[in-house]
Amino acid sequence: MVVRPQSNGMKALLADVRAVLTSIDLTSSARHLQNVSTALGIDRPPVWADPAFLVLLAISLSPRNAIAYELLDPYPRWKYIRDYLQAIADLDRNDLEWIARAIAQVLDAHDRQRSNVVMDFDRLMGKQNGRCAICRLPFQATSQAVLQRDPFRPLWHAPLELTRPEVDHIKPISWAGENQIENLQLLCRACNVAKADGVRISPNREAAVAVLDIDRIPRMHLFRLLVWLVGERNGQCEIGGCRDRELTIRPIHTEAPLVRSNLLLACYRCSPVSKSEVAHGNSLAQER
Repeated sequence: MVVRPQSNGMKALLADVRAVLTSIDLTSSARHLQNVSTALGIDRPPVWADPAFLVLLAISLSPRNAIAYELLDPYPRWKYIRDYLQAIADLDRNDLEWIARAIAQVLDAHDRQRSNVVMDFDRLMGKQNGRCAICRLPFQATSQAVLQRDPFRPLWHAPLELTRPEVDHIKPISWAGENQIENLQLLCRACNVAKADGVRISPNREAAVAVLDIDRIPRMHLFRLLVWLVGERNGQCEIGGCRDRELTIRPIHTEAPLVRSNLLLACYRCSPVSKSEVAHGNSLAQER
């Protein structure tokens, strides 16, 4: 939770906010930018006019009805923001209006970008042949990981949630990524959460879970291992060279620890789960 300054401090903060929003380069606004970042608890952006920073700034200074604004609302968005700031800061009315309008413009632009992302969903689905860009899971058919109840890809723990498609930024917004379709891809929920802002597998974490039985290893760790392996193997099944089939991970040596050096990337055609587990997975799917 952001701790907001008292009235005098808020007045100074809004003066810094106006300076940030009107500056044309980072150098001339470095002091104001640092003041805003510190006061609102937002990391200082690596580049000037960073979209993610501006959106966080706008959200931090807006009431809920301005953030979740409905286009059919007859009351302008900027007025909600003005009224909100007026109640917590003693600022000249003209300055307050200018800041409220500027913040509303940032939120408007963010809403338009999110709308464009939604519109791009169908285009991405066609571009990727209806499959997750990382694990190749089919969005319009039941995942083999679910059907076969794959212990190395436990999507069957929550299939409706973990297999649903989500729009992902290839280069994250936090790394100055854009909302252009060239920077977007569809991922299943499992891969999207595992990818986050970059796949980080701690050596200490890997060592801690390596000796556990497969059913005791946290599923997010298994999801991260797959995402990492897909990146390392360029998305190609290491058994049959397939590139268009749903992928999973398999241990090279079954008695060895489950660490990255003991893993290979495989598709379900080349490395299915045992027949008994397939039958059990099918019965489980019918029960659900």
